[in-house]
Amino acid sequence: MVEVRVVEADSRLRRFVVRLARRLFGEEAYWVEAGFRWEPRWVRTLVLLVDDKPAGFNQVYVWPCCGLMLGVHHYIGVEPGLQGRGYGKVLLASGEEVLVEMGAEVFAATLRAGNVRSRRMLESMGYRVYSWEELERLLGDEVVDELGYATGGYTDDLVALKDASEPWRDPIELLRRRVVRS
Repeated sequence: MVEVRVVEADSRLRRFVVRLARRLFGEEAYWVEAGFRWEPRWVRTLVLLVDDKPAGFNQVYVWPCCGLMLGVHHYIGVEPGLQGRGYGKVLLASGEEVLVEMGAEVFAATLRAGNVRSRRMLESMGYRVYSWEELERLLGDEVVDELGYATGGYTDDLVALKDASEPWRDPIELLRRRVVRS
């Protein structure tokens, strides 16, 4: 039987995260490394252990955005040989738990349109996926600019959103209500 657990990255596991991020994301791994310099109240890095061996990570952070606290899945990565086994979902769910503890009201992740596996995973976990253009029509330019800044998703085509407290609810409605109030 395979033992799977998720822990916070210590110094040894941070080295694993950086190596895997470089392999999976190339130069973008810089942003994962930068996340280690933020205060833990704003960013946390989770590591998936499979039979006590590091197998993947999810770096998450919270950011005030659009009148609420946005919880961002910054980067999720699983060792290539272990992909397709549901470990990304374990990391995503673990990240959601941590983000709720950190005060997140809406979860967000950005992705490229060609990343079909990530999109399927996010949608299977209750996220609604939007293009930036679609969000502009639904929420307006100012909100989309703020979301783009908060997520750092400038190079990505799509945004996945999920209401943190009521996952079945359309996150757009929550964003609209909060933007009107703020």
